[in-house]
Amino acid sequence: MTPWLTVIGIGDDGLDGLGDAARTLITTADVLVGGDRHQAMVATTTAERITWKAGVGSVVDAIAARRGQHVVVLTTGDPMWFGAGANLARRFAANEMTILPHPSAFSLAAARLGWPLADIATL
Repeated sequence: MTPWLTVIGIGDDGLDGLGDAARTLITTADVLVGGDRHQAMVATTTAERITWKAGVGSVVDAIAARRGQHVVVLTTGDPMWFGAGANLARRFAANEMTILPHPSAFSLAAARLGWPLADIATL
């Protein structure tokens, strides 16, 4: 199966912090999914927008209904570190998804505080 669902992790620097491939996937999406903060990072698009109010779990059925369209989910940091990607991977097969991570919120906080990530408990 050709991947139709792309999950892109975004940092505080927004689209500027993404590579060309991620930005192209966003601008060519048929459907753009994310919270208000992430949706606001994409000023103009012709994509249908699905905005979640209570995490990706609240819109997973709406995403599934668009199987076969080019769906892009925007999320914070590393989508597979307690994030939307991990939740979506419970519902969709790996060959349906492309996941482009960004440093996680945990990595960014540890870097700013000077704490070795391996030495702290993350919850």
